Amino acid sequence: MEFDEIPAGSKIIMNISNGGEMQARFLSKVIKNTGSGILVIPFVHKGKRVNFIGSNVQIHMDAQLKTGETYTFKSCKIITVRKDGLLFHKITSSMKNGIENRRGEHRCYVGEHALFSFETVPDQITTTLRDVSSSGFSFTLSRGRGIDLMPGVVVTCSFKDHKGKVIQIQGKVIRKERMDDYILYGCRCAEPNAEVSEYVKYIEDKTIVTSDSMVQV
Repeated sequence: MEFDEIPAGSKIIMNISNGGEMQARFLSKVIKNTGSGILVIPFVHKGKRVNFIGSNVQIHMDAQLKTGETYTFKSCKIITVRKDGLLFHKITSSMKNGIENRRGEHRCYVGEHALFSFETVPDQITTTLRDVSSSGFSFTLSRGRGIDLMPGVVVTCSFKDHKGKVIQIQGKVIRKERMDDYILYGCRCAEPNAEVSEYVKYIEDKTIVTSDSMVQV
């Protein structure tokens, strides 16, 4: 789905990170898609409208359609706008096409370096683990590395959880998307990973923030 096709009424989840310890998830609903951005009910926490500014803030959006499909748009920006006398948060994204969440579950955004090994590459490399769920994960590879993984290639990733424990997750490449500077790969695990499930639950419990006005969404 393209960003300018996200329909009114869609539920959205904004995943916010500053590249470090701070992570949060905000819920809202699309009021209107203007083509240049989507207008949503403002994100409010403890009675105050949230401002998404700060050092190294990274914003990714999950848009869930009424039909159940979910699409992820990365590298978003959020500003406050006034239209027809009302205040909205306006969301834009540098991604024109969303990535469909075929796992059917919430993905925990990581955005940190992790150790990877590929069955077709002799050496281990360090690159960015973008997100994990109990049944899969995604990561990016700089196009300058000259590595091109095909669907079906087995990938093993090792990363540290919130306790500093190393978790290893393995899956097969099921999709790849070429960006300007890197390639985004999505992997599916053969079976759910219990350690990852515990990690995702911890992050969700710690970071989710439901706007005061969005309790009924």
